[in-house]
Amino acid sequence: MIQYRTQLVIIIFIIISLLAIIHMIRKNALQLRYSLVWLFVGVSFLIIVLFPSVLRHLANLMGIYSIMNMLFFIGILFLIVIIYTLTIALSNMSKRIKDITQELAILKKEVNDNIIK
Repeated sequence: MIQYRTQLVIIIFIIISLLAIIHMIRKNALQLRYSLVWLFVGVSFLIIVLFPSVLRHLANLMGIYSIMNMLFFIGILFLIVIIYTLTIALSNMSKRIKDITQELAILKKEVNDNIIK
């Protein structure tokens, strides 16, 4: 069972994190499409911490004896999901940057060719 003090600290940390993400979205410092994963993870973690019986049941099903170990396991899984999502976004941005760079080079060549004529 999670100790109440640990549970309270985790809940406070999650709420502060969610508020910080929402604040960054409002200030346009973080795009909504990238922050949705963080919001989903935060809310999911909050539900898991608020209802430790769900966590205990999942731990028993998976053969994990400590609820804290299950909590860390779920946290690591969420981090893997976030890393995967950000890797996809990074790959898409890299491709877009390459395409834009090539298009810019073609346009510069056309402009230079028209100036020379």
